[in-house]
Amino acid sequence: MTAPTAFLERPSDVSIIYATSGPNIKSTIVEGDWVTLRLPDTDVLVRDLIRYRIGTSEGFRGILVRFGSNPWQEHAGYVVGQPVVFSEEQVFVCEVPR
Repeated sequence: MTAPTAFLERPSDVSIIYATSGPNIKSTIVEGDWVTLRLPDTDVLVRDLIRYRIGTSEGFRGILVRFGSNPWQEHAGYVVGQPVVFSEEQVFVCEVPR
């Protein structure tokens, strides 16, 4: 298996889209949220987030659930169900679990 393709980072002038329902407005990522990351050719849905730290680097760890609307089980060096580590700068959308 080849090394996984790096998740893209949001441009500095683009904010995270916080998807919520109900009266509460969401403005931060918290443990348990679901997020959308991006690869060059598809979105990646990740759930069951926890904060993650290695040395001085801080980010998140979650479980890869699916590749956009594609039926792929494997893509770009990743497999559905595997844990992935990423930074807040790589998050495009954040939502409360359904």
